[in-house]
Amino acid sequence: MSGLLVLADSVGRELQRLLPTQPKTQRVNLALLVATMLDVRSANLMDLAARLPRPVERIDMRFQWIWRVVMNPLIKPDDVIAPFATERMALMVEQGEPLVLILDQIKINQRH
Repeated sequence: MSGLLVLADSVGRELQRLLPTQPKTQRVNLALLVATMLDVRSANLMDLAARLPRPVERIDMRFQWIWRVVMNPLIKPDDVIAPFATERMALMVEQGEPLVLILDQIKINQRH
């Protein structure tokens, strides 16, 4: 198993722990996409498609797969990131790290 697939498996297990009600297919797809992004250290679609470990005949099929995952209306980014953010902020508070410095660096809008 390649390092990227090992990373995807690890991300998938964490998604399952934090989002137990999310369908398995969504978890697996998100985990693979996140692992690929971490591996290439980029959100550039060309980089992602080139490195994505999915057997396809044409590279444009990888773009299509990425697009379907990202645009899936059943995957709510705020719902996916919330447990990770909550857990990380709780750890920071426990360790006495200030949260204000982090919040000052992001744009807060009405939704947040």
